[in-house]
Amino acid sequence: MRSFSKATLSVATATALALVGFVPTATADDAATTIALQDRCDPATFDAVLGAGACNPNHEGRVTFAELGAALADDPAGVLAERDAEGWRFHSSDTSLRAGQQLVATNTGGEVHTFTQVPAFAGGCVPPLNAFFKFDINPLCPADGDLRPLLVFPGSSLRVSNLTAGKTYRFQCLIHPWMRTTVRVG
Repeated sequence: MRSFSKATLSVATATALALVGFVPTATADDAATTIALQDRCDPATFDAVLGAGACNPNHEGRVTFAELGAALADDPAGVLAERDAEGWRFHSSDTSLRAGQQLVATNTGGEVHTFTQVPAFAGGCVPPLNAFFKFDINPLCPADGDLRPLLVFPGSSLRVSNLTAGKTYRFQCLIHPWMRTTVRVG
């Protein structure tokens, strides 16, 4: 995918690109690189199963709760390999930063996600989602089960700085454990 400098994009163009899931990558002039936390939840079906507010009512996702479940059940190995289940993914799944550059995780979807640094990719904190992959609960999951301090809400961002040059970092969603990215710092 072609990279554009954010400075050259008009606000309208940037908004249109974000709505279709494209987030411009950083160039040498940018202070940060953005990773989009994406999903395509259908508000009506997700709220019906998970409760009111499970999917932002203003989100225009069209993937039903049943369709996501079917995708996970039909091909869990493929979901892990692609790091994507019906649009639940981090964009991009592999990123490079310059030393000193910030990483920004922006939730462009309708559900909450986490963007959690992990030593190795593993399970998440939601047993029914882990079951598709035969994952155990991730040791980074809070003992009390309260994920609120880790959540990145729809429309919000999390900034990650002070990443060390020469290192590789892994981040994953502890709710949707197939959502993963690797970040290399040059």
